[in-house]
Amino acid sequence: EASAQERALAAKEAAEADEILERQIVEAERAKALLEQSEANDESKEDRAEASRRAKAAEAAAAEQEVRASDARARAAQAAVEALVRAEEAMARADADLRAKQRSLEARIFLAQRDA
Repeated sequence: EASAQERALAAKEAAEADEILERQIVEAERAKALLEQSEANDESKEDRAEASRRAKAAEAAAAEQEVRASDARARAAQAAVEALVRAEEAMARADADLRAKQRSLEARIFLAQRDA
């Protein structure tokens, strides 16, 4: 159950990181559009420089968020892999236990038939 909670939390974090990334990409695109508009409107050098600075900052923030989102997706994938490994180990233990019980039952049957 703890691993299911870990996987759910990791998946939630990855989804939230992706949502933030989408918003930051939109903001970067908006900043680029404002820069292009200021250039097209032949605004002052200071206004164009400010628009350029904002566009670059928005692009940098989006790039940083892409890294965070990628890390969050990697953590979610790692949690899923670890859960699969634990499940496979549990299945192997259960299989070994079942085989031991089967051998014990077969031995009991053999002894019961021999004694009959």
